[in-house]
Amino acid sequence: MNITMLEFSPYLLLALAILSLWINRTIIIWGSLFLLALILGFLTHKLTLLSIPSIFAVGILYYLTFKKSCPIWLRILCGVLASVLSCALAEQQIPGFAPLNVVSDVVLHPKAYPYTLHLNFDKALIGLIILGFGWDFINRQALTLKKIVQIIPIVIVGIFIILLIAIGLHFVEFDPRWTPLFWIWSFSNLIFVCVGEEAFFRGFIQNILARAFSTYFQKPLLANALAIFIASFIFGLVHFYGGPKFIFLATCVGLLCGYCYYKTGRIEASIFTHFLVNATHFLGFTYPALQQF
Repeated sequence: MNITMLEFSPYLLLALAILSLWINRTIIIWGSLFLLALILGFLTHKLTLLSIPSIFAVGILYYLTFKKSCPIWLRILCGVLASVLSCALAEQQIPGFAPLNVVSDVVLHPKAYPYTLHLNFDKALIGLIILGFGWDFINRQALTLKKIVQIIPIVIVGIFIILLIAIGLHFVEFDPRWTPLFWIWSFSNLIFVCVGEEAFFRGFIQNILARAFSTYFQKPLLANALAIFIASFIFGLVHFYGGPKFIFLATCVGLLCGYCYYKTGRIEASIFTHFLVNATHFLGFTYPALQQF
């Protein structure tokens, strides 16, 4: 790993912009940090001029989607376009973004695929915009002990079941180990993966579906169950690059995160649930996956 502080600085400022939302969700603060991240991104050539249209578009589309004074047809149209653009950004299909290569082709287990770690500006951008412009996902009141007690057993059992399924599918093996790579992996996974994915799939997709279904179903439980299932299924499908097993396992993770979000009403609950699943996988099992011989 040979990264200079200058190369790392755009990603650090983007992370600070995201974290600032939990201190004071005002565009003056997170917008200023984001602007500095963009400037340094251009200076370090991690962003090019080709990224400007998509950054501008995703910001405008989400802003109009969440703006209650806009006509409903415009909000729906912007929401659909924002979703398509977000998926393209998350899959690194939009030009203008150069990932920061942290490590390449590291073998963490003799039977595992080589692992490459990148910091991706585009996926984290989605989380920042949704959490910055969206509904008040970030509840600054402390989580009550009752809510914590409600979800912790579910999270523990859920992670246990998902990893048992992964072992049964020969996707991973039990392989507990420690590596200093965990620290930079944690930073990348929590801020640049979990925040962005949970903001989009739970905070945006699941939230919108639950609101839409509630107008058709008299029972809120049914509306929320359908929203969780559909959002989780879409979440699984975007992990197509890992094959059918990965799609199924990602869907299971989505169901667990979706339930935690529904039960607590807190995006933090789904973010940390997602991170705990990934961290348990990273530290305790074959990572990223067993090679399929």
